[in-house]
Amino acid sequence: NYKVIPLVAEYFCLDGFCGNEFEVSNHALMRMEKRNVSIDQLQEVLQNKPFQYIHDCIGKLGYYDPIKRIFVAVLEGNNKILTVITNIQPQYIENLKR
Repeated sequence: NYKVIPLVAEYFCLDGFCGNEFEVSNHALMRMEKRNVSIDQLQEVLQNKPFQYIHDCIGKLGYYDPIKRIFVAVLEGNNKILTVITNIQPQYIENLKR
């Protein structure tokens, strides 16, 4: 179950696909509510350049705001936001990139 939310992501182009609409999973919406992350904050995080990583054998894109320490995980190739995590330390991001 996903909700389509039109969000602008300046760097959301990968393998010839460029888009500015993300589908936000119910899980991500619940995490946003629990962690007090607004749609505006989510959109701000998505302005950062993403990095590719593998988690649970699945290719994903990570968006990270180091000032607000908000991390957004997106399913690579179809712009579905899987989760939103707060209070993320830079070391966590570095570990994902390995």
